[in-house]
Amino acid sequence: MVYIIRCRLALFEYTLDFDFLIYNFCNMNLEDEDIMIELHQEFMDYLDAKFLVDFLYNHKVLAVEDCNRIKNTEPVSERTRELLFLLPKIIPSLDLFFHALNECGYDFLANKIKDSNMYINRQHKCRLFGTNRYHLVNYRHELKRLTHSGKHDQLREEINKIRTMWEMAVQVKFKGMTENDQRGLADRYFYALDADCEFRRVIFDTTCVESDLFQRIRDLSKYTSEVNIPNMLCSARYGSAIFMANKKDFEKAHSYIKEAKQLFYLVKACRETGVVLYIEYNMFNIIYSETMLYNQREHLLELGRQAIDHFQKEKKTNPEVAEDFFRMFSLKLAHLHLGIGLFGNYLKTDVPNKDINEGKRLLKIIKDNKQMWERMEVRWEWFYYTALGRVSYLENCPNEALEKTKHALSVAENGKGNNQNEIKSSKETIKYIEDQLYLQQRRWYFCNII
Repeated sequence: MVYIIRCRLALFEYTLDFDFLIYNFCNMNLEDEDIMIELHQEFMDYLDAKFLVDFLYNHKVLAVEDCNRIKNTEPVSERTRELLFLLPKIIPSLDLFFHALNECGYDFLANKIKDSNMYINRQHKCRLFGTNRYHLVNYRHELKRLTHSGKHDQLREEINKIRTMWEMAVQVKFKGMTENDQRGLADRYFYALDADCEFRRVIFDTTCVESDLFQRIRDLSKYTSEVNIPNMLCSARYGSAIFMANKKDFEKAHSYIKEAKQLFYLVKACRETGVVLYIEYNMFNIIYSETMLYNQREHLLELGRQAIDHFQKEKKTNPEVAEDFFRMFSLKLAHLHLGIGLFGNYLKTDVPNKDINEGKRLLKIIKDNKQMWERMEVRWEWFYYTALGRVSYLENCPNEALEKTKHALSVAENGKGNNQNEIKSSKETIKYIEDQLYLQQRRWYFCNII
């Protein structure tokens, strides 16, 4: 049973529309299911089902009782809905429905199916990304977890290992390898290179843009199972690298993000499209930390919701991946609500109670989920305790804030190879809180002693 319901609730937006779909796709293939969902409203707006029933009866799709029931149903929208909900149960594809529309005066709707079919078939091809997508996504996610757990030596070892395997295969011109073997190795090598890009972003390597990483990905993409995903991520990573090297080049950097997002037309929402939004979020977050413009903050919240929605598409096949990204982005959004910058610095902004409460709610979701908490990487544990300290500070409990921020610092320092930006930020926040406490004590002293 497929339900499309949208209502505003916490991080997600759904639209509640009782006229919209409750389809039972018993027989229909996945691509045609998506087409039925995408074009549902247009069918409802323009189609009168009574003009199709004779054609469908003659082709032994509808029984007599179905034809009579649909013809006698009023109003038009109800009989059209009746047919639309019935078809997926009794036909395996939209071919016959397509011909019915063409033959019965609805050729413009048939053309809509044709256009949508081309688009959705491309989406499904990209979603599959070869037969090993499940394993590839998990492989890439484990590399991400190594980066965020501070296990950088282990990460480098894995990247070097797969690079050596690829270079050896190229050297012998893939001798003894089937085409599937070649593509499988290329896919794996691409994800290793992408992990290297992410690692350099996490340690804020401003020289990354000068490396040969991006050209290697471009050269490799023709060997992979699906060329659009490597090209999409390469564009986004390159834009991020430009921005790291020089924040003044934001427009140029963002043009590469836009280029990557243009490929969303060819790549169905998934982990990889979510990563593009993740990269864009980080770039805008740095800009917002400097300008503090309200519209930029709202844009960040929307980007965050979109990214989470894309990552959640992995839930059926890669539930741990989806949940980990939900946790990570929930922490990012908690920082945004609580007035914390990308690297944990306190932003000079008023934080209303509704934002404090939203930040606390997001932190509670993570703390109350045992599996989420147990899978917490070092970097994200630092995110959590930094946010917890900020909540205490905003609720006028500076001593408690100091204690939690010191704990965040110890988490960062104990994570071998962890990003120095977080350590630096925690130390600066500790000094800031200690200075505030000192001033508070001095005020008390002058008011009560002198």
